[in-house]
Order: sequence, then C-alpha cells, then structure tokens
Amino acid sequence: MDCQETETERNEHLWVLALAVGAIALSLIVQPGTSSGLELSVPGLATRVPLPDACLSQRALGVSCPGCGLGRSFVAVARWDFTQAVRFNPLGPILYFICVLQIPYRLVEYFGVCQDSRWWNAINGRLSLVTWFILAGLIGQWLVRMIES
Repeated sequence: MDCQETETERNEHLWVLALAVGAIALSLIVQPGTSSGLELSVPGLATRVPLPDACLSQRALGVSCPGCGLGRSFVAVARWDFTQAVRFNPLGPILYFICVLQIPYRLVEYFGVCQDSRWWNAINGRLSLVTWFILAGLIGQWLVRMIES
C-alpha cells in the first residue's frame, strides 16, 4: 500500500475511526437495564432512560438478525462480564476487541504514517479475509440460534 492515500480513503479511515470510538464510548456510558434492554444514565440527574430495541428485524418481522444482542454484548464486555457478553451474542467479545483494534489502526492509516514495511502490508492484505470471517461467524451463530429456538 502506498503512503499517499486518496482523500476518499482517508475519509473512510476517519469514519471507521469515529464509529469505533463511538461504539466503545457508548458501551462505557450505556448500562444494562432492569429488563433485558439497555438504559442511558443522564449525567447530573438520578434518572435512567430506557433505550428502544435497535433491531429493526426484530421489531418489524419478529425475527432476530445476526447482529442481535451486539449492543448488550458490548456493554457487558465493557463491564468485564464476558459470560453475559457471550450469552447476548457469541461474537460480541471478539467484535469488541476488533473494534478496539480499529482505533490505532485507523489512526496510523489516517495520518499516513508510512506503512511500507512488510508486516504492515501483510496486515492490510488480510483485513478483507478477517471481514469475511466475521460475517460468516455472525451468520453461522445466527443460524444456530434460529435452529435452537
């Protein structure tokens, strides 16, 4: 990969960085609710606002999607409750870790720290493979859950 990236590529790195930081930050701010959902604590007030279920598939069709439970899983991982995180979504802890790793990776890519080394090119060459494994894992665990229920 050349050190001189296009503006579109740099913007892509910035967007993924923002999404990763946002997901990690939300997992630290949002709390498990009294029911199975999540709640947002309002700073300065002694109130917690329940958040609506984010899964459109669940709300519209009554069927969970491959990503169902990821939000709750991320919140559980942020509280070091890995057993609960896996219960919400088996890939949640792995995806949380990948999300954390996106932060330094995207910073290096965005700021164009010269990545002409062999190991950096090896990492970049395997990223699409990792994406396909994640997608296959999400669909696989979703199918297992659908068969079990």
